[in-house]
Amino acid sequence: MRSSKKEYDAVFVTNIPAFYKVNLFNEIQKKKNILVIFVSNGSTIRNDDFYSFDFKFDHYFLNEGNFEDRSKIKTLIQLLRKLKSISYKKLIFSGWEVKEVTLVSLISKYEKNAIVIESSIIETKKTGFTWLMKKIAIGRMSVAYPSGKLQEAILKALSFKGKTVITHGVGLSNFEKPKENIKTNFTSNNPLRFIYIGRLSPEKNVEFITDIFKDLPYELVLVGDGELKQQLEDNKYTNIKFLGYIDNHKLAKELLLSDCFILPSLSEPWGLVVEESLILGIPVIVSNRVGCHSDLIKDTNGIVFDVNDRQSFINALKKMEQNYEHYAIGAREYNAKEMAKAQIDAYVGSI
Repeated sequence: MRSSKKEYDAVFVTNIPAFYKVNLFNEIQKKKNILVIFVSNGSTIRNDDFYSFDFKFDHYFLNEGNFEDRSKIKTLIQLLRKLKSISYKKLIFSGWEVKEVTLVSLISKYEKNAIVIESSIIETKKTGFTWLMKKIAIGRMSVAYPSGKLQEAILKALSFKGKTVITHGVGLSNFEKPKENIKTNFTSNNPLRFIYIGRLSPEKNVEFITDIFKDLPYELVLVGDGELKQQLEDNKYTNIKFLGYIDNHKLAKELLLSDCFILPSLSEPWGLVVEESLILGIPVIVSNRVGCHSDLIKDTNGIVFDVNDRQSFINALKKMEQNYEHYAIGAREYNAKEMAKAQIDAYVGSI
């Protein structure tokens, strides 16, 4: 007798409706019938413009309210109930950070289980209880979707035996490639204008770059908010400007006014804003701890520096200034549509 349960090609379980994830799910839905189960509909650490509720796919929220305030027991029970009420070919977990969600993989069929890996091997501790739990979880997965090379390295370290499908990203940006009448020449500001976008917090290594910029003949623009904002502003640097938090849909304008984007993070699983900069034709300088540097940064569109080496960063700034046209042309050649298609195809072709 045919089941009356609604059938899906895949069920994705993820934390919150981040705009770049929703964009990706909307595209996958055009080719596969999917359900996305969100753990919560908000987060205490995210601004309103981080979310998108423009769903073109079936969806379900396990909790109303902030992700950080959820009841883990309730989350697990609600997820089990929802999965029991439907039929699906693949159950795709968004990493293993939500431990109560990952527990479901222990009772779900191995051939249905899949996992998205967005954390980098650089920031992964390969000892202790957490590593052991990751080994157990990965052993229950038949398919893994690492974002790129540094994410795939985790699977190799865990001796993953299943199928590996590199996705080439963590989601789809809202940004579009500029029309031809924008940034058609490759001249730069004088002095060169560098821009950082992100949280002003220790792991982003912002103090490192401000301490260097204050003695260099360049301009630095900092966009974002965080615990270090007041401390940095109090220093009153003459060549460093603080713009505070700017809505996501307004970031493109600031990027296009700048010559180069900098991401100096000590820890960065991927770095979506690196992709957004390249989409707009802005070359980048990133630390060797940024998760996407092995996949997106080429010698034609950006420079990778050693996060522990002050001179390495200074050299990167000077190299960008001396070879700006080379890097600007390379950034303009970044094929955003091709990269987006690669992400979509990675999931569609393996579901």
